[in-house]
Amino acid sequence: MDTAASEAVEKAKYAAKTAAGSAAGVAMASNPGLVGIMETAQKAMDTVQMVTDTVSTVMDTIKTAKETAAQVKATIKQAMEAKAAAEEAIEAARALTAPPGKPTPKPGVIRPAREKTVEMVDESDYEFVVKVARRYNYEFFVVAGKPYFRPARAIKPLLITLTSDNGIKSLNIEYDLTTQVGKVEVRATNPTKGTLISSSQKIGTKLSMGSKTNKIVSGAKYVYVDSTLFSKEDADDRANAIADEISYRFGTLELEMIGLPEMMPGRFMSVTSFGDGVSNNFYITSVKHVFDTENGYITRISGKTPAVEFDANAVF
Repeated sequence: MDTAASEAVEKAKYAAKTAAGSAAGVAMASNPGLVGIMETAQKAMDTVQMVTDTVSTVMDTIKTAKETAAQVKATIKQAMEAKAAAEEAIEAARALTAPPGKPTPKPGVIRPAREKTVEMVDESDYEFVVKVARRYNYEFFVVAGKPYFRPARAIKPLLITLTSDNGIKSLNIEYDLTTQVGKVEVRATNPTKGTLISSSQKIGTKLSMGSKTNKIVSGAKYVYVDSTLFSKEDADDRANAIADEISYRFGTLELEMIGLPEMMPGRFMSVTSFGDGVSNNFYITSVKHVFDTENGYITRISGKTPAVEFDANAVF
């Protein structure tokens, strides 16, 4: 109950009691037989108490209603912020389809017809954004409720460098040559001329400490046919995106360490001092922060790398 209302209620109660007491005293002094008047005065006091309790209940209800309204307002604000973030990601995805050199219309502005488009057919906004990200070698992910849509692996500086004495509990690194090729070729047909559209991209990352492995893989080629491409520029973008995606399938990292809240996906990290083939730079694709009664606070990290690095800091 508000302070002013509480004071008003207490004053009313005090005035009622004083008046009733005065009336009772006068009545008893002048005529002791007026017992009925005293009973009536007591009933009046009881009524005043009931009114006071009712007012208190009403004031508490008003206070609860105000708090509920504030919570609803905060929830609406969060929903509006999430909607704005999603619209921003969608606008960024659609901006990639605009012809080079032409400005991207602002949100809410009717877009003119464009020469380059990405069709959205029977899919959600999320599925559309993911599709565009893959086509143009972008990445789309969410960290702590905030969506990110940006060129793949755009932030190059290392987030952290870990060694064997940095609280690593378990470490598993694997390399798989079966996913690797030496060249990617994208093909399509010009819909107006009927001519071939093609683009090639070599993958020249280091797959071993020697030279034989690279020679074996260099002869393999991955051919991708895409009927939605309409120009050489489209094919170049697609070939670059596929080549980058394939190269990062080569090495994988699974690491568990003592809890470190600074770890987050979308950044590079380094594992060093473990020797050649293990020590390497990895791009973080997933981070899980876990609390349990047995292990306390731990952080689990997944990552990937396109190449094998020589470890100049090996301790064994």
